[in-house]
Amino acid sequence: MSISSKNSGYSNPLFLLIDRIDQQIYINSERGFIIVQVLKDEIKELILKTAEQTFLEQGYEKASMKEISKQVQVSTGNLYRYFANKEALFDAVTLPAYQSLQYLIEAHDQNDDLSIPLGIGIVDQLAALLSELLVDNREGLLILIYGSEGTSRAGAKEELCQMFAAHIETHLITDHTSNQGSRAERSIFTSQIAKPIAVAFLEGYFEIIRLYTDRSQIHEATRQYITLWFMGLQSLA
Repeated sequence: MSISSKNSGYSNPLFLLIDRIDQQIYINSERGFIIVQVLKDEIKELILKTAEQTFLEQGYEKASMKEISKQVQVSTGNLYRYFANKEALFDAVTLPAYQSLQYLIEAHDQNDDLSIPLGIGIVDQLAALLSELLVDNREGLLILIYGSEGTSRAGAKEELCQMFAAHIETHLITDHTSNQGSRAERSIFTSQIAKPIAVAFLEGYFEIIRLYTDRSQIHEATRQYITLWFMGLQSLA
């Protein structure tokens, strides 16, 4: 079947949708002409980048599909051909960051060898672990942390805090108390402080990636931040 851009001569509405990897072609003969709409990958990427910036600035709940389509300069109806709804667009924007976050959480649950140890080398090891989240995922991670309210991924930040709290309880509180001599010393650190410490540490880290966009700046600030914490942890050894 050949497709022509000239008047097809059909008197009744006829819509033909041909799905291809990089395009969709719509034929409308009701008005006596064929409308060909090519949905290019470049447009989809532009939608994703625009949505990313919008979610970063406004969060999911305040973001508008109408405003995003206006910035991309496509109709709202056309935008919905790419993404069924706002949450589908949000999921596409944050998927890489979410998958990286899930990897760290699942790796912690399944393999204790990937846990964060205390002792020599903690600065480099912890910096490297957290830097995994920043490879091409800084914006997506910030959106998950600060702008995911109202979505199915709103609990991502809490999951990370719980994971880190488990590290602290295992490698700081448990190890520390088991190495102390008296009952009084053992009772100083309990599991009750694991979550507050985790939240305090991660909030500072999140602030670093919020303030800085350059990867080298983020890495250096992260190293300095972890070093400061490490100095405090060393005093507990």
